[in-house]
Amino acid sequence: MADPTDLTLLVLREIRDELRTTRDELKSELASTRETLRVEIHGVADRVDVTNERVSTVETTLRDLAEQQRFVVRHLSALTSRDRTLETEVDVLRGRVDAIEKRLPG
Repeated sequence: MADPTDLTLLVLREIRDELRTTRDELKSELASTRETLRVEIHGVADRVDVTNERVSTVETTLRDLAEQQRFVVRHLSALTSRDRTLETEVDVLRGRVDAIEKRLPG
């Protein structure tokens, strides 16, 4: 029969070897996971950059549209004011023409 001390050493060596193997496998898996995450993070960063460019384009477009809208509102306001003035002037002229026509023999 084998000496118990020899059996204990044998078991301890097997445990040690298994721990080393497990540690090496974990290191390899961790390195692989880190690389995968690095690639994924790079991809996400690229997509965020593209999204930021799109948002910037939309923001610029909205600013341009707002400026055009302000121009149209100012222009329409000026036209409306002018139309009211012209309408008043036409009414005055109609009144004058009516007064002249009443004085003419007819």
